[in-house]
This record gives sequence, C-alpha cells and structure tokens, in this order.
Amino acid sequence: QQAELERLAHHDPLTGLLNRTRWTALVQAEIQHARARGEAFAVLLLDLDRFKRVNDSFGHACGDQVLATVAQRLRDALRERDALARFGGDEFVALLRRVRGREGAATVARKFAASLDQPIEVQGQALRLNASQGLVVFPDDGDSVEELLHQAHTAMYAAKAAGRNQWRFFDASMQAEAARRLALENALRAALDDPEQGGLSLVYQPQLDASGTQVRGLEVLLRWTHPALGAISPVEFIPLAEEGGFIDRLGGWVLSTACAQLAAWRSGPLGARFASLTLAVNVSPIEFTRPGFVDQVRAALQPLNGRGEGLELEVTEGLLLHADDELIERLHTLTAMGVRLCLDDFGTGYSSLG
Repeated sequence: QQAELERLAHHDPLTGLLNRTRWTALVQAEIQHARARGEAFAVLLLDLDRFKRVNDSFGHACGDQVLATVAQRLRDALRERDALARFGGDEFVALLRRVRGREGAATVARKFAASLDQPIEVQGQALRLNASQGLVVFPDDGDSVEELLHQAHTAMYAAKAAGRNQWRFFDASMQAEAARRLALENALRAALDDPEQGGLSLVYQPQLDASGTQVRGLEVLLRWTHPALGAISPVEFIPLAEEGGFIDRLGGWVLSTACAQLAAWRSGPLGARFASLTLAVNVSPIEFTRPGFVDQVRAALQPLNGRGEGLELEVTEGLLLHADDELIERLHTLTAMGVRLCLDDFGTGYSSLG
C-alpha cells in the first residue's frame, strides 16, 4: 500500500508517466550532476497540435486512450536513462541525459515525430497526430529547471507559430518575438475598448465586374495603426485575436461599423449609388462557429433596417469541410436574412486550381 501511494504521488494516473513534481526533482538532480561532470543534457517539450479536435470528435474517453497510446510511443522512442513526464493535457516533457548537444536532441525530436506519424486506430478511423516541439540544452539555454522549461515553452510556441508539426531550438531572438506578441495582444485588447483612440479603422476596397468598368461592391479591410507601435499588418494581429480568444469581439466591431457606414452612405447625398452595392466582410472560422454569431449579425444589420441584402460574408472553404448540422442550419438562417455567402480566396488551398 505504501508503494502504491508513492507511485501515485510520482506518476500521472492516465499514462503512468512521471508527473511534474517527480520530473522536476530529477532535473534538479541532473543539473547538479551535469555541473560536476561538465556534461550536457537536453529538455524536450512536446505539445500535440490541435488535440482538442480529437476530444471534440470522439469524446474525452477516446481522447484519453489516444493520450495513453502517445505516451507509450514516446516512451519507446527514448533510452532507458531518459525521463518522460506528462505535465497535463496533451503536453509531454522529456529529460534527455548526456546528449551530444543539439544534434543528439534533434535525433530524439525526429524519433518522436516519426512515432506520432504512425496511425492510431480510433473508432474505426486511422488517426494521425502532429506535435510541436521545443528543445533546450543545458547549460547553454538555462541553469535552472524553471528557466529551461520557460525557454522550452518559448521554442515550442515558435514551432507552432511557424506552422506546427516541427521542432525548434531556443534562441534569444524568440524571447523578443514572444514579448512583442504579448505586447501586441495587450494593445489590441485595449484598442477594442476605444477603437478610434486605439488606431483601429476600416478601409473599403472597390470590387469591379469582369469588364472592369462597374463597381459591384466594396470589400471591408481592417487596418490597425497603433499610436505608439505604428502600423501593424492584419497577417500579424488577426492570428493574435484568434489565439487570444477575442476574434469574435474584433469581428463584431468590424461588422457593426461596416454596416453603420453602409447605412450612412445610403442615406447620404449619393445614396442611389450605394443602394445596389454589396459590402463584403471577412469572417474568421472561429468567429463563425461561436453560438452567438447569428445574433451578432442581426444586431449589426439594425442600421440597415435588419435587412441583409447588402451584406456579403466571406468564409473559408475549410469551414465548410467540417460543417455539421448546427453550422449548416446557421448558414441557412443567415441566407434567410438576405445575407450572401461567398468563398474567400477560392482557387487556393483545398480548391486549388493549380
């Protein structure tokens, strides 16, 4: 019974791997040994890419089975002297003792990637997983457990930002990039509290017919010129809003501001010219799948007397590939309101004409 209590105190109950407390103690001891012997060791932090989809698609019980399988595969890819832990969720971390610097650590990262690429059978489907990995080497990248883990997380997030399914070694430039991303996210949240003072604005790009002589509509483009940080590209700040969980708030402001502008144009001296024009607004897939999205559109249309004939929502084809009954019903509700839907960047991605 005492042995079982000790096992539970030191191991993750789902996977049987070491838990954070025990693994941290081992790394603290390894730091002392490595200093005394003048040796190097590495820490590899692995986070499964988009694992939430597994739980959403198959349920948490199946998700737990997948995690247990992943844990076994990662353990099989390591040497006896290495130590693998699960830190919770889908995050795993390995202590790689006496490695040959970065080359030796990269060898393990390749093994991990190869083991995850083998299909896992889940409810009759062959599931393949990807992971982002961050690697650090002692003593080059830190001299404490806390510092090594922090740098490994920074490297892992850099791997995710670079497109996922890869690994990155920590370097000092990553800290500057991480600090910039945090500063931009905080500034963008603050800008949404007062969009005008925060530098958020919309511009309207004309859409011409095939002859190039008639304007058939306007595409709404979001711009951000921060008072202190200057002009920031949507390529940089839109993903921050998506990852930060406030893309629906940003998209809601764009939608309501654009509809109010169209209403103002239609009621102005050139109203006849704007009566037949459509206003195209890009919608993030994350924003579109939020339960309150239809209500958000309905509220934005109030300046247009609740009529959606002048509004065109641009959605990505990836959204439609994973559409369930609820999403399809949402599409029908929007079109019943008069809103038009179109595919953004058609001819690329899944529908590539190349």
